[in-house]
Amino acid sequence: MFSPTPRIGPSSKGTFWVERQDYLQDFSDLIAQPYTHVCLDGPTGSGKTSLALTCLRLAKVRHSVVEVTASMSWADLCRQILDPHHSEESSIDAEIAFGARGIIPEFMFKLGAGDRRKALDSEKLRNERISTATEHDMAKHLVRSKSVLVLDDAERATRVLLKRVADLCKVLTGTNSHPRARVLLIGSGDIYRTVAQDHPALEDRLVRFSLGGFRTPEDSVSLIASGLNELGLRHPLQHEANQPEDRATCEMHIWRAANGLLKRLNRLGYEIARAMFGRKVVEPADILKATNVMIEKQWRELAGEYGNIIQYVISSRVAENVLRTLCEQGTSLSHSVPEIINRVRASTPDVTLGAVEQSLKAFVMQGVLIRTGKVSETIFFRRPSLAHMMGVAMEDMSRFKALALRNEIRENLKPKPVGFEDDERFFVGE
Repeated sequence: MFSPTPRIGPSSKGTFWVERQDYLQDFSDLIAQPYTHVCLDGPTGSGKTSLALTCLRLAKVRHSVVEVTASMSWADLCRQILDPHHSEESSIDAEIAFGARGIIPEFMFKLGAGDRRKALDSEKLRNERISTATEHDMAKHLVRSKSVLVLDDAERATRVLLKRVADLCKVLTGTNSHPRARVLLIGSGDIYRTVAQDHPALEDRLVRFSLGGFRTPEDSVSLIASGLNELGLRHPLQHEANQPEDRATCEMHIWRAANGLLKRLNRLGYEIARAMFGRKVVEPADILKATNVMIEKQWRELAGEYGNIIQYVISSRVAENVLRTLCEQGTSLSHSVPEIINRVRASTPDVTLGAVEQSLKAFVMQGVLIRTGKVSETIFFRRPSLAHMMGVAMEDMSRFKALALRNEIRENLKPKPVGFEDDERFFVGE
């Protein structure tokens, strides 16, 4: 029932669907625009893939999904789409589905079962055609099949692969294209700017949509409650529960553990349900135990992965104000850079614009933030769950400093490599 994997609206079997009507309608309108490529970005775990696949399915738009890997080449990408042995839509009748004419020889679909020699020759020829497929070949395939190419986890693509994808997008804007033959890129990195920079002419044909997590604790709790209801379990999150103070306590712990991130909320719901062992009533203690386990794990990850960032924040008043402002506005959401800068400067009037920009740049360089958009106007956390825990820690700066001390002790126990020097470039903005 609770699953961190993408789901396709209410049609996903064995799961439940929490409607996000505002995002669903806006993205559906975007998908309906002809001849338009889309870049869907946002924090990890915010439900980007689920939103995209749901909208495509509801609009009855034919599409092929490819999960991008760090080692994927252009030939690998073509093989995922053009080779029926790799494609999700692999069916032997798919001369239209795969746009076979002109790329893959038609006779390969019509071989007799006993003609092994001919089959081997066909297989070899097919692999050769796929390995040498160009952007124009891929464009022809998408046009003939009237389909959308969905590239999931696109932030993992190499610079070379993204450049060729940008070329494909440009080819699909030509006169022989089809309104539904498009590319949809999904990822949590700076994909939009990377693709747009390769082809400035795509500016009007490549649009960006940013998706965040839930905005309020109530929304997060509703997801957990919906799943427990579907499992037929009684629980303190129900509105008719006898002890409203139990609901309030559970709500606070759920928000601290998972924030508004759908993937983490599903993981939390799974752990709560798994602990029932045949029981039909979820007690407040069950929820608190699951949230505490998740929070403790995140504390360890925070101290281990963001130790340098914690020390930087302690040493820089500007960095502390920038991080605090971002956390207050929502670690699972995308933010307007000008708005964040204005909020920081409003809270600390003596801070200069350059100092805030330097702190944002330091967070980007350290891998804490992703900055994207046409003019780098949007920013969001790369690891929103850990960023959320930093925000929680900053509510008590003594605990925040304790995290820094824990990391400093651990780092001092490690042998430093020869030539090690502290990198001063991140300690800016004071």
